[in-house]
Amino acid sequence: MTGTIAMDRLKRLTDAMEGFATGGHYAGVQTQIWLRGHLVHESCHGMMDVEAGKPMRRDALFRIASMTKPIVSAAVLQLLEEGKVRLNDPVERWLPELASMQVLKNPTAPISETEPLARPITLLDLLTHRSGITYDFSCFGELQQAVAPLRGGGIIADMTPDEWMQVLGETPLISQPGKTWHYGFSTDVLGVLLARIDGKSLFEALSDRIFGPLGMKDTVFHVGPDRRDRFTVGYMRDEAGALKVHDHPDTSWFNNAPRFQGGGGALVSTADDYARFALALLGKGELEGTRILSRKTVEAMTRDWIGESQRAPHFPAFDVLGTHGFGLGVSVVGPSGHDVALASPGKFGWPGAYSTRWFADPSENLVAVMMTQMWFDMRREIGPAFDSLVYQALD
Repeated sequence: MTGTIAMDRLKRLTDAMEGFATGGHYAGVQTQIWLRGHLVHESCHGMMDVEAGKPMRRDALFRIASMTKPIVSAAVLQLLEEGKVRLNDPVERWLPELASMQVLKNPTAPISETEPLARPITLLDLLTHRSGITYDFSCFGELQQAVAPLRGGGIIADMTPDEWMQVLGETPLISQPGKTWHYGFSTDVLGVLLARIDGKSLFEALSDRIFGPLGMKDTVFHVGPDRRDRFTVGYMRDEAGALKVHDHPDTSWFNNAPRFQGGGGALVSTADDYARFALALLGKGELEGTRILSRKTVEAMTRDWIGESQRAPHFPAFDVLGTHGFGLGVSVVGPSGHDVALASPGKFGWPGAYSTRWFADPSENLVAVMMTQMWFDMRREIGPAFDSLVYQALD
């Protein structure tokens, strides 16, 4: 019978996650599987805080990093549905700082070797990461040094949105708009656009459009004292591969309200909250009678918009797109079903730099969420393992 889950095979998933969490590779792991709208599996493994001996708990708060991007993209697509923007609109109408940007003549050129924009950056360019805007860790040489201040020492620089946009506007693009998929600050720019059009902070806009309607009560840009005891420790690996604290709740940059609420990666959330967002997308924009997007908008969001000639020719840190296509804020597995793990054609999602992960599979009516806290884990073994272990348990 299809559409069911084999509990004996599911034990492989729980055993593996327990091994990751207790074997010194990761501190703690939380997983959820939703099948046909029902929670059929959830588990907590290891520690929220290894040093303090705090076990992982169901309501733990995680830095979701780039899992912020699909949420912001969905809110921007609501603007499209409201007739306030169009996909091919030049965004300089709302973001004049981007009107006169310069573009490197080639991706490794010195920043003095630039040319003007061949055409304006559009909303579609930002949603599909074809704007030419890059991250410091996804470019080379002098451009990498020029881009670094935009990220600062953490997720996003300590600037106001207007200050940040001014710096971005003076930073060269790595390629002409529309030419190449290239991972960067595009969704942070979308967050500024959304806030300006709505005339409120990004958090207020997201609360009105996404968090409130879906009941995502723990998805925030900073962690106040009332939530601090649920906030996990963020880890990284030292040179020997052992766990090392990267961001501790007692001293975290998330403890204070940020000057810039970064739409590309600055949210904190729970597995329960994020599952509600993923289930709404799986439900063609609707969850429990609440609609955040139309069916046709979600279909457009989860369709591959990247031509083969637009796939990035290089990515210094790691191949973040891999075999996937990319839609309007999420990656998409193509018709072949090729992935680094078991998958179905049409599977969509997007991970985070703290090794958090989620996906939705329309053909299986499936959502899976995996939360952990390992900053830029270059081994990346847990993500593909999680995906494959979820799929192998399906009957």
